[in-house]
Amino acid sequence: MGAPAVNRVGDTLEVAIWFNIEYSQEAIDAERGIFKAFRCTEEKHGVRLGEVTLQVLSVGSERVPDPPELYAGTPALMVGTADVVKIVPITVGDEAGFTNDLEPDDLDTLRNITRKAHHRNRPSDSELTDEQVDATINALGPDIAARALQVDTDPRNVH
Repeated sequence: MGAPAVNRVGDTLEVAIWFNIEYSQEAIDAERGIFKAFRCTEEKHGVRLGEVTLQVLSVGSERVPDPPELYAGTPALMVGTADVVKIVPITVGDEAGFTNDLEPDDLDTLRNITRKAHHRNRPSDSELTDEQVDATINALGPDIAARALQVDTDPRNVH
């Protein structure tokens, strides 16, 4: 078994879904499925994709394999393609990260500091949720967060 494929900027990714062309809803569902597959790919593989191009291919076309054996109706294959336009770091899920290692009081302090800094820099934005603040704290890393705790623990600034 070889190493997993690594996507690079400029690579073209492709997703294909069989559907019954006799029913318009199946075409809509196939399109949704392709977009969902690309969103999952972005999240799981740390890529950002460009515009998705859709094409419907008929059985008998050069690139179309035989449909599944028990397929009912008139099968067609919807193919979506998208180019990798950016490689992005994969974010760590809720089960891991710097914020999960903090004592509740320290986490609250860092959340308040982060919210105040965000409000100072972007006063017209709505208030950040705990999840957004935690993502920011995790992205900044333990060193910056620890410095913030040491420098900005004056209760007048934090609460």
